[in-house]
Amino acid sequence: MADEAQRQRIQVRHEPDTGFTFIVYPPGKLDVDDVDDLFVKLERHYAAGETRFLLCDARNTGGFTPEARQLMAQRRGNQMTYSANFGGSFATRAFSNLLIKAFSLTHKELVITMEADEASARAWLTEKRRTHGDVQA
Repeated sequence: MADEAQRQRIQVRHEPDTGFTFIVYPPGKLDVDDVDDLFVKLERHYAAGETRFLLCDARNTGGFTPEARQLMAQRRGNQMTYSANFGGSFATRAFSNLLIKAFSLTHKELVITMEADEASARAWLTEKRRTHGDVQA
């Protein structure tokens, strides 16, 4: 496991006005320690009863290492979760869309989209919340 400074790379905060959990990915490739840190932080939010509408800022990330992608694929939830990702380079968005399609085959409890900008991602999450209600832990 990485040291404490490494584990602080991913920022996760709750937005009380929208009910979304806002995640900011750091610059560079995300590795296994980053993914572990993300899941620990999300579990804390879910334990506090926060909804499972994730807004993920990928503008600065360089994607995930192969090991980090594998770990993400292995993690399974039993609660419905909606995740709207935005930003990143064209290559990052294109690769993310391929991963999203693969995840949708095996992770029925996770609905993900990759949008070009924050406004589009927020609009998608707002619509999911309107049509599906609050999704809580």
